Amino acid sequence: MELRIKNGQLELPGYSDITFLSKGSFIACFKAYDAKLEPVVLIISENQTELQNRIRISQLLIGVPGIQSFICLQQLQIMEDAEQLNQLYPKIFGKQSKVLIGPFYNQDMNTYLKDKTQQQKIELFRKILKVVQELHSRNIYHMDLKPSNIMMQDENPILIDFGNSVTEDEVETVLNTSAYAPKQDVYSCRITSEKFDIYCLGSMLHEILSSVPLHSSLQNNSRQFQQLQQHIGILATDLITGMTKFQQELRYTIEQCIKHPFFDNNNENELLQLDQYKNYISLNIQSKSQQNIFDLNKEHRKSDFIYGGSESIVYSYTDLHTPAQKPNIHVQQNLSNNFSEFSQIQHVELSYE
Repeated sequence: MELRIKNGQLELPGYSDITFLSKGSFIACFKAYDAKLEPVVLIISENQTELQNRIRISQLLIGVPGIQSFICLQQLQIMEDAEQLNQLYPKIFGKQSKVLIGPFYNQDMNTYLKDKTQQQKIELFRKILKVVQELHSRNIYHMDLKPSNIMMQDENPILIDFGNSVTEDEVETVLNTSAYAPKQDVYSCRITSEKFDIYCLGSMLHEILSSVPLHSSLQNNSRQFQQLQQHIGILATDLITGMTKFQQELRYTIEQCIKHPFFDNNNENELLQLDQYKNYISLNIQSKSQQNIFDLNKEHRKSDFIYGGSESIVYSYTDLHTPAQKPNIHVQQNLSNNFSEFSQIQHVELSYE
């Protein structure tokens, strides 16, 4: 596909009125109209990895609602004024540049929310959680969730920009420096993909409800925590806190977020609702523990489940190598608030009875 520039205006066969939208480190986005005068987005880049990843993820998600789709990927042939193009858009245009063409969405999340009520904002966030839940159920993790990557189609969110997305549960590095990403995860040697997305979503929810970005994990009983409780309520504050915990393993799962009483929209006592929710999590963890008891060491013979909370479980083991008068070892396993599967052990406390 031949690309020309005339008086600073891009010209591409079959497309008209090409206007610049935005630019990232390796891509530039333009709005254009196709032969049927339908608006489309042109994503141009010389970075083959990024474009191929967008195509790969898009193909894995064909037919899934709430996901950006693409029409085609075309090789670009720059006919003239390559130097002018590189001055206008550095690192975008070159011999290997390609254009990815997809539908254009006229409104991003923040623009959509400007005139919406609090309940409409909450309902939109719940829809976003459901789309992300579908991604995670297919072992796809976005890794760059933020308001500018959520467009709107009527009343429904559309996730875009899967250039950083992964299909691995854990990764060693992630290219994400946005204000919504957990900085402690970015510099960690092990990043849990699901919990990375959860933090970004929690940071977005904080901004949706308070109009202020969240700059770090929200700590229980901190001054910021107490102020937020007064401003947006106990349930909203708990949800944000649970999604943005410093330790990845302790953050809520996507399922726990969706089931949170914050979305119930009833007039019951918030403390009572929260207590019932925490008990629900604890009971599910305890029930699951009967099927997934952690085998600490082959030299220990597993004994009894003692108790479980939302963040830890305690088991009793019999150590075959200890004196008979001190046979039991208590093992405390810190969990991920996850009633579907256990995390790796983060901290172990041993005590003889």
